[in-house]
Amino acid sequence: MPLFHRNMVQMDECCVEKMDLTPHQFIALKIIANTDDCTMSNLSKNLGVTMGNMTTMIDRLIKEGHVAREQGPNDRRVVIVKLTNKGKYIVAKATKKRQNMLLNVLKKLSNNDIETMLKLIEKIVANQEPQDE
Repeated sequence: MPLFHRNMVQMDECCVEKMDLTPHQFIALKIIANTDDCTMSNLSKNLGVTMGNMTTMIDRLIKEGHVAREQGPNDRRVVIVKLTNKGKYIVAKATKKRQNMLLNVLKKLSNNDIETMLKLIEKIVANQEPQDE
């Protein structure tokens, strides 16, 4: 598992290395892209980092023009993070690159191997116990 995880992390690093993003920043951008009205607290929780670390990361992403910060419509204390057009482009480009890399890996597997892998992933997900908060 550690070797598999390391390979997946390296794949993420390859996808973002020429985009001046860290893998964590890319993951943050993907979360923002897939979450309506993504709040800073939601983002912090999903990434498992403190609000201070999240603020530093978002400040850098704002400086690079990837995201914008907005106040919540009903509560000024709520900070919503949204992708800019540049951020949307970066997410799409890196996601496409990652998909191509995964396809190249999967092409080396038989259909039976892929089916077995998918069944195992489904079992793992189905049997995962909720984490204590």
